Amino acid sequence: MIALTQSYVQSLFDYNKETGDFLWKIARGRNVKVGQKAGCLNKNGYMSVKIDGSSYLVHRLIWLYETGAMPEKYIDHKNRIRSDNRLCNLREASFSDNCQNINLPKHNTSGHMGVSWYARDNKWNVYIKINGKNKWLGRYSLLDEAINARKLGEDKYYNLPKQETASC
Repeated sequence: MIALTQSYVQSLFDYNKETGDFLWKIARGRNVKVGQKAGCLNKNGYMSVKIDGSSYLVHRLIWLYETGAMPEKYIDHKNRIRSDNRLCNLREASFSDNCQNINLPKHNTSGHMGVSWYARDNKWNVYIKINGKNKWLGRYSLLDEAINARKLGEDKYYNLPKQETASC
């Protein structure tokens, strides 16, 4: 991959801040027309675009387009929608912060991250993952108490934005 510059990316694309889409400024080959939406969804749900034979994640290019620098860290989609590339929905994040802003696993029964039912004691277990290790936050009889304990743990240990809808 070549090192892209802000001016080069801006010469290739227009950025629609309301939709988060990149639009081609120039025709490229027979399949790319001026004004056409650039890129496609990759297998992980992120928008990806090819520039000079190399593939790039669109959210990282938008960061370069808007700030003038390629992100040093991860770019997190605040609302967890990987294809929502509006700048107001993007933030530079550490690996740990990015990993915490995830959707609930399909097997979750409480409806809340880090809160699970412990049938042996008929109580809710609460934990939080910090640097790859689970930290115990307690066991609670009431789901509301368990949820509150988890939220307090997030406030203490994580640098997450409050759940946002990223309405710009």
